[in-house]
Formats: sequence, structure tokens, C-alpha cells
Amino acid sequence: MRRMIAIALLLLPALATAPPGKNQNTADLATYGLRGKVHSQRLIIRRLANSPLPEAMAFRMVASPPDWLVFDRNGFVIERAYILPEDGSAPNLVRYKYKLDTQGRLMECLKERREAAPERTVYRYGEYGPLETKTFLGDKLRYTEVVEYDERGNPVRSRFYRGSDDLIWRTEAVVFKGDVLVSWRMDTAYRASKGITEIEENIGPNSYELKEDGTIVTFVHHNSAGISWGYDDQAVEALDQKGKILQKVTFQYKRDSDGNWTHRTVSVFDSNTGSMVPIQEGIRQIMYY
Repeated sequence: MRRMIAIALLLLPALATAPPGKNQNTADLATYGLRGKVHSQRLIIRRLANSPLPEAMAFRMVASPPDWLVFDRNGFVIERAYILPEDGSAPNLVRYKYKLDTQGRLMECLKERREAAPERTVYRYGEYGPLETKTFLGDKLRYTEVVEYDERGNPVRSRFYRGSDDLIWRTEAVVFKGDVLVSWRMDTAYRASKGITEIEENIGPNSYELKEDGTIVTFVHHNSAGISWGYDDQAVEALDQKGKILQKVTFQYKRDSDGNWTHRTVSVFDSNTGSMVPIQEGIRQIMYY
């Protein structure tokens, strides 16, 4: 159950931050925390010390972009490898091809991987953005997403299906402040469960984890972008249901002239020493058009 809720929460920011009238898939550069006319990114991460952070918590508190990304001039990802060894081998390399309409909207995306059937995603648009997205693996329909918008162009409701009618998860907006989505109700349906699990919380720049014992851990992301994937966080705090800080992570950056970070140091609070301990160094090599 916890795994499926995590999927829903991680997919939410891409939908919530999509500007009205634009397809969220055109924001690949911004999604990965990059600015300017970026051609490629190469990330190398080195461990500095053993981390006191549990692995499950590290997954939510320390967000790193893929090791290898290449973008076309429109900002679309055309190559991606989540893990790229220093020898340059990339067994998990994925390549993308796109078809745009005359308005520059993404109509079709073809995803190609080694020793796997190609995955094709097609988009159907309305006035404010994609209404329906269908993903095919070979000739078989794998996923369908349906999105509804209000009269101002804000996405207010979405449904994500396996195939065309097997509901995996759904979201509904419940509060707007200006043009910013600040609260969602997350209803996640499971075939193996007895019903629907509901989480009703203000998200803001936060994310949540429903633990197996029924308690909720809140992850507060301190960054200037508000709701985001967290690639530019200054700090992240994990809080229990009473607001007690369970863990804290801080980030220090060096940036280039475009504002993209090229060096990042991650530090974690060590309860044994009462101090922040540097645990990870990230070096990001960025090439521009």
C-alpha cells in the first residue's frame, strides 16, 4: 500500500505546476532543475561518509537528477540514463523521439530502450492542456490518464488507469490561492485493499508518506520554487504527526552563470553528535547550446 501512495505523491508536482494552456511535458528542463539552453548534463555522485539517514527516508529527502540527460532545442529530453558509470557505459539508456503539432504542443512521444518493446505515448488536448494521455507498450494499451480543468485553466481532477478502466490512483484539487495549487485530496485505489485510502493535507512545498502503522510523515521542502521535485532544495525536514523533527537534510551549492548548480554537498543531522554531517558530493557537468 505504501508503495502506491508514494507513486501518486511523486507524480503530483508535474501536474500541479503545469502552467495553464501548456503541456507539462514541455517543462523537462525545469523539471530537472535546469535553466537556460542546456544541451546535456552529466552528474557524478560521491559518498563522503556513512549516512545516518535510513534508506527509505533518503529516497524522499535527497532528490538527485539522473546521471545523464540530453535535451533538444525545445527543452525535451532525448536521452536519459538514471545510472551512468564513470566508464561511460549506459545499459539503462533510454532515447526519446517526439512529434509536435503546428502550435508546438507534444502530440506523441516514442520511448526506446535496449532489449525492450518501444513505448509510445499520445496526447489529446483541450483548451487548457492535455485531456487524455494514452501510453502503449508495443500495440498494447498500458496506461491512460484523464485530466479535467476549471474555467481558469487549472487542473482540478485527474484519473490514472491501468489500461483504460482499471483505476490506479486519482487526485482532486480542493483549494486554490491565486493561481497556485496549495491543497489536494489524494484517493488511491488498490486492487488488493478493502477500499480507498484517503489523505487530506495541505501540500504546499511538502510531500507525505503513509507508513504501514497508519501514521503520516510530513517532508517539508525549503526551496524558492515552492512545489517542485526538490532538485534545488536548501533543506528538507521530516516531521512526525505532532510536528517533531525526525530528521533534517541541508544542501550547499556552487552555481554557474545561468544559475544551475555544478557542485552540491548534502549534509544530514547526526543525533549521536548533534551536528550536521556531510554525506554526499554531487558534481554536475553542464553543456549548453
